Amino acid sequence: MKHASVWLWILFIAGTGCFGPGQPGDAGTDGDGEVPTDDGSVSTDDGGGLPDDGGLDAGDTGLDAGPDGGDAGGDNGPVHPCGETTFRYRPGGAVASVLVSGSFNGWPASEAAGAWPMSDPEQDGEWSVTRVVEPGTHQYKFIVDGSWIPDPNNPDQVDDGYGGKNSVLVIQCGAKLRVVSHQNDATSLGAVLALEPEELSLDPASVRASLDFADLPGAAVSVSGDTITVQASGLARGIHDLRVSARATDGSVAPEVLLKFYLGVSADWRDAVLYFVMTDRFANGNAANDAPVAGVDARVNFTGGDFAGIRQKIEGGYFDALGVNALWISWPVDNLDGYEDGGRANEHYCNMNPANMATVPMRYTAYHGYWPVNLDRVEERFGTEEELRGLVSAAHQKGIRVLLDFTANHVHTASPLYQQHPEYFNYAGHGGEHICQNVGWDTDPERCWFTAYLADLDYTKAGAVQVMTDMALDWIRRTGADGFRVDAVKHVNRAFLTALRSRLREEIELTGIPFYMVGETFTGDASLIKSFIGDTLIHGQFDFPANLQILQGFATQEIPLSSMDAAVRSAKATYGEAAIMSNFLGNHDIARFASLAAGDTGCGVWDITSDIALGWLSPPGDASAQGHERLRLAFAYLMGLPGIPLIYYGDEFGMSGAGDPDNRRKMRFLGELSALEQATLSFVQKLGSVRAAHPALRTGSWPPALATGSDYLAFARQGGGETVFVAINRLGSGKSFDLDVSGLGVANGQIFEDALTQTLTATVSAGRLSFTLAAETAAILVPKAP
Repeated sequence: MKHASVWLWILFIAGTGCFGPGQPGDAGTDGDGEVPTDDGSVSTDDGGGLPDDGGLDAGDTGLDAGPDGGDAGGDNGPVHPCGETTFRYRPGGAVASVLVSGSFNGWPASEAAGAWPMSDPEQDGEWSVTRVVEPGTHQYKFIVDGSWIPDPNNPDQVDDGYGGKNSVLVIQCGAKLRVVSHQNDATSLGAVLALEPEELSLDPASVRASLDFADLPGAAVSVSGDTITVQASGLARGIHDLRVSARATDGSVAPEVLLKFYLGVSADWRDAVLYFVMTDRFANGNAANDAPVAGVDARVNFTGGDFAGIRQKIEGGYFDALGVNALWISWPVDNLDGYEDGGRANEHYCNMNPANMATVPMRYTAYHGYWPVNLDRVEERFGTEEELRGLVSAAHQKGIRVLLDFTANHVHTASPLYQQHPEYFNYAGHGGEHICQNVGWDTDPERCWFTAYLADLDYTKAGAVQVMTDMALDWIRRTGADGFRVDAVKHVNRAFLTALRSRLREEIELTGIPFYMVGETFTGDASLIKSFIGDTLIHGQFDFPANLQILQGFATQEIPLSSMDAAVRSAKATYGEAAIMSNFLGNHDIARFASLAAGDTGCGVWDITSDIALGWLSPPGDASAQGHERLRLAFAYLMGLPGIPLIYYGDEFGMSGAGDPDNRRKMRFLGELSALEQATLSFVQKLGSVRAAHPALRTGSWPPALATGSDYLAFARQGGGETVFVAINRLGSGKSFDLDVSGLGVANGQIFEDALTQTLTATVSAGRLSFTLAAETAAILVPKAP
């Protein structure tokens, strides 16, 4: 059927609320903006959420967009502006006012503030208004006599974060390639795509298809009418990215389609072991791009790590040896070239307050990647875009996924985005008056600025949502990245997370493989962390509440292991089984585990400001044997937990360090490690291989603990047709375990063997499994092969 020459697609895609509750914030002396000044376990403020429908009896409604679908007679029919949308509402009774408010007009609460008024000119009970809505993902509600309600007849409604619902609207204009089908096996893949809308005709000469950034030969691509068929065979195990683009005969360009295929590689993110590579601090593979900023201390300067160095370690098998199959690298966008003036502590004591500590001036650079400027360019000190794609391709060839650190909350004030579109930012021109540290991190978390030079994005503005989601998807297409680590999630309005998740589903997850988004919310409040997780938000978060317990249970040993495990289980129950959380021992904001465990920091495990001061004034030396022993026990627990284990670079061998930037020392490799560090690295490598070999440790159930005490712990994981036991003894002497396994379906006579040492075996007898662990050791008991 012919339609009008200007077309619109309107899709209802699941999203979430417009405004988020108050959250505790992040603080850092160098402007990273990632660390709270307290434990973050404060109650949240629901202020700002949209009210529910107040019990209104909402009647029939409709929403129309673009042409009405009738035969327009070629070009003789009416031409509708792209995005022209009619909102309709039929109340169940008499009303005096109906308004439309959403992300497309800034969520105004009244007509005077900019809400779109509906009218009922025919006096037939149907209220309507027609407006042009910009292409993109939008959320909206009706305001009926002051009460906010979702569009009653739009079935795709999502949580607004406060117990109500928002309606979600996605508008896309122009030509597009629709994926008709896709398939793959262990060595081949294929896809069929069709040009839409049907009024357009495909230009066969314009069709381009590439696999892993290499053009496919003509024999792999065929065109029939408006349909494109791509088939590739003889492929190696790994992650493969198929890209297809085309034009219509009238010259309109269909956006490039990216299809991901995992051949012989699990697409389940629970099977991942994640490794955080802070790009600048990891490996220098191309000295030609080294460019430290003059006049800046080396500890907070660019030190030469780059994409080429990471690729060399990928190809050299460093991550394979650890069982790592997912890398998180620094946000690769162009950052500030120079430095910013700041300060550092000039004294050290526990429980320091950054507001009143003695300081001295200090200059800082953007080596960490959290001061983005040019959002469409690669940070030249990290390498070229070609080198970044080479890194991703090398990872994919080994079945390793790549996550990009994504700074979504802010840009540097030098960014053209801020300079050209100040209306996209909170407190534009007055950010210095609204610094989070000064106004309170949990007072205005979604709008305060981390520093006077980091402009805070206002995601209640449709333009800000559009430009940042466009940018995010552009980086995915350009690099082939497989996920985002979303920085400072608690400071980001949920409208952005919803819009991004919706577009990922529509444009990136076309083969059904999730583009994983894991967030950072530095808090001890599991409920707050949970509030950002869901089908329309992010998939999971780093489990900070569990991290706090693990540090206190293993590093400082200030709490019983029984209490630690119970608290970790409580947090996991709060998130729910659908959440794909990531568990960790260390990251770039807290003191290194080995130094905490060695007793070299002297303050609490999350005493952030004090640890930063210590790093400047008296940085810890190499960790003691005690530090390494405790680190190995903690890693054994980490690798046994449900969720994705994260290894922070250097933790695998017990790198020491206090707070930022001392916890971001240059990476060291074989030949640079002490005997203790080499032994710890070998232990973690063995843990990684054991986890990779046993599905129960990755995706299995987690029954209640089998034995817990002040200094010992044992539990099981079950799945993939096997039962695996994790046992830990932090005592300075041996510990005997006698586990009741009768409820786990384990047969009497079954022999279990410690996969870490192959020197310990135990046999199930009368429903019990008995064995002894030596002092300060851990075991992972797996079924012994016949």
